[in-house]
Amino acid sequence: EDVSFRDTIIIFTTNAGRSLYENPNRSGIAAANAGYHKQTILSALANEKNPADGRPAFPPAICSRLAQGYPVMFNHLDANELVRIADAEMRRTGNLLERQYFKAFGHDELVPLALVLRQGARVDARQLRSEAEQFVKAELFKFCSLFSGQRAEEVLEEADRVQFTLPDSERQRPEIAELFQPTDRPAVLLAADEGFIELCCRQVPEIRWVAARSPEEAAEQLAVEEVDLVLLDLWMGAGRTGGGAESAEWIDTRSAGFDHVPLAARTLDLGRRMLRLLHERFPQMPVYLLSLAGEPAGQQGEPTARRPTSIFQTIAMDARHGESGWPEPSGKSRRRAVDDELFLACVRAGGARGLVATNFGTPAAIDEASRQQFVAALREIALRLYRERVARRLARERKALVFETLSRIDPDRRVLEIRLRDLRLARAVDAADVGEVMSETERPATRFADVLGATEAKKALGFVVDWLRHPKRYAAMGLRPPKGVLLTGPPGTGKTMLARAVAGESDCAFCQASATSFVTIWQGSGPQNVRDLFQRARRYAPAIVFIDEIDAIGRQRTGGPGGRAEEETLDALLVEMDGFAAESGPPVIVLAATNLAEQLDEALKRRFDRIIEVDRPARADRLEYLRRAFEKRKNSKVSAELLQRLAEQSAGMTIANLERVVQEAGVTAAQEGRPIDDALLEDAFERIRMGEAKETPDPETLLRIARHEAGHTVIAWLGGNRPYQVTIVGRGAAGGYMERKPEEERIIYTKAELEQRICESMGGRAAEIVCYGSEQGLSSGVASDLQHATQLAVRMVSDFAMDDQIGHIALGELAGRDGTPGPMSEQVARAAERIVKQQLERAVSLLRENKPQLDRLVEALMEKDRLTEPELADLLD
Repeated sequence: EDVSFRDTIIIFTTNAGRSLYENPNRSGIAAANAGYHKQTILSALANEKNPADGRPAFPPAICSRLAQGYPVMFNHLDANELVRIADAEMRRTGNLLERQYFKAFGHDELVPLALVLRQGARVDARQLRSEAEQFVKAELFKFCSLFSGQRAEEVLEEADRVQFTLPDSERQRPEIAELFQPTDRPAVLLAADEGFIELCCRQVPEIRWVAARSPEEAAEQLAVEEVDLVLLDLWMGAGRTGGGAESAEWIDTRSAGFDHVPLAARTLDLGRRMLRLLHERFPQMPVYLLSLAGEPAGQQGEPTARRPTSIFQTIAMDARHGESGWPEPSGKSRRRAVDDELFLACVRAGGARGLVATNFGTPAAIDEASRQQFVAALREIALRLYRERVARRLARERKALVFETLSRIDPDRRVLEIRLRDLRLARAVDAADVGEVMSETERPATRFADVLGATEAKKALGFVVDWLRHPKRYAAMGLRPPKGVLLTGPPGTGKTMLARAVAGESDCAFCQASATSFVTIWQGSGPQNVRDLFQRARRYAPAIVFIDEIDAIGRQRTGGPGGRAEEETLDALLVEMDGFAAESGPPVIVLAATNLAEQLDEALKRRFDRIIEVDRPARADRLEYLRRAFEKRKNSKVSAELLQRLAEQSAGMTIANLERVVQEAGVTAAQEGRPIDDALLEDAFERIRMGEAKETPDPETLLRIARHEAGHTVIAWLGGNRPYQVTIVGRGAAGGYMERKPEEERIIYTKAELEQRICESMGGRAAEIVCYGSEQGLSSGVASDLQHATQLAVRMVSDFAMDDQIGHIALGELAGRDGTPGPMSEQVARAAERIVKQQLERAVSLLRENKPQLDRLVEALMEKDRLTEPELADLLD
């Protein structure tokens, strides 16, 4: 038959225009829902390039002709649509096989959903149809392959029906049941007038209602309540704007010349404000409009074509797949109705997902039939939304449902039953992301409770994890997602362990990278690696990106020729963290660690919401670590007293240092074939902290060292600072040492206390002067003592204004900007030398007065090499 081309409709399809339908908008809503203008869609097609040659995929002549038609952009199919496709394909395949084998085919309602979840994140309709068809045919073939050809035909004769089932034993397992059906009753935020809210709370107990009578109350409720959807009456508050006259409640659009209610109508002000707030603060929250239709189905005057086919009066329509229409009410009851144009205007604005049109609650219908249908409609919507959330969660976690099948014939029912069994979830990460995104099996078992100390850091990171778990609570307060947290502090303080705790605590994707791996020998590799990292994170968003040693690329930019690759990489990181692309979609939160925060670029530091210094652990944290470490070693014989003393002595050490101590003690115990005891642990502690023990020097040198260390000890003891220990065993650069008790919590010192510290430092030289004379008492063993004493004296003069001759000024401010000595440097040096000399003379005087105690201590050190606090008390008290 010849048909005129003018009477022909030509339909073109294309995957072009990904820039529109692949990316979410700022509200996180799929861009295909945004209602793009026709010219925007045509522009996207005109800008599409052929990847093979880079030329336009659609020449201008084609685009010009397409502009004469009607471009339509389709949205992605969600889980419910895919289930309908799988169900239809299984039925179609079953009908074809029924004609061939004369067997009826059927399946349980959850089998198509299981097939959808089996495909994982990147399933499309074409692939799903093929998989559903292959599944039905393959299972039938698999059963027949268990028998020989003739035998298979005989066995099949025993069945009249083939049924695919999901047994109750499988669907009732908790980890599987939560994939198919919610366990709690639906929770609905009802934004409506007081009368309808009271009616629903009283007559519809099957739904957990959360009431909201104003936008402010809705924000407060959504901050604390977990709801499945919002049911909004656009007409809420329509009677509050005037004195009660009907004209104040409802502008008669027919008399004004309108057939449909405009969204901008003044009577919809409150409902429109509610819709705008939900759209802006809770873009992921499904909003359904409530339309109180007014007339029962079949009432005279209702258009027949618009009448619901159900005997009930409720229609639940979803913008993605809905009925062809809903009842069109008439008369004054129209005040509560939402017609086609008003509903579509809300959908185009991105604020409404669907509509529930019902007679329940109207004067015409407060009956059980309307109530039951109203409940059924809300349950159906809640179930669809629940399954969409499950599918999105599995897609985000890159998980898929896997199962086996088992076939058997029930001779009594003459049914070949093909059962799905052994259902479980398995990781299905993209090939390009294998090894880059932490899998569940790789996710650390570390929790915040396992991290000792770092209280402020754990609070900040705990907020990040809590925000990812309960984003609506913070969105209700108008808070934006945190951009990131920068962890700073010396090495070994637990920054990486905190990141592992975040990975363990959070149930979102966790991507980790080292900044040193971004820049390679290839030009442009650094920025590209950064973009790849964030693109990967956004595929699995919400996600956390952990960048270790961020100072490798984040140092202050100089603009010089050197380090150009690092600066380009830093620029790319800044754009990813705070550019336009970072504002849309689920959040990607950056967690970074560095030992050199002071060298980071200011623009980079500004990108982080919090900069947390992870300080060295306090004494209680060190003690807790040591206790935990030896609780795991059941055969250890370490006393609680030693653990307490080591926790006090280890001031300034990190948990990493203590781990080395425990490891060293364990290695030594294994080599000697005995459990860890106090002696082994204490020796390991000294080796890690001070170094390996030196060989014993000649007796004369050893005696001089003993007198030197005894001088430190006696001066400290007389000043009220009881040392932990004193030893003449050389370790590292020290020939011996006296260890005083640390004062971790002290932040303020008086002049007398600082002078006592200097006196203690000069006690070694003073003892040598007392024992060897003013000339022979001068030796090189005083180097570190003199350095410490000089530093304290200089600070007393220049920083603390503790010298009467210099006065009360901060001399450090007089130094040159390039670090050159200031004009007062000579005066500072003379004042510091005077303080040190005075304390040396004081130390000599004290030791001469206490010469017997000094001699007893020297004799004991020559005998035992090392004396602890109790032994010192016996000698000196």
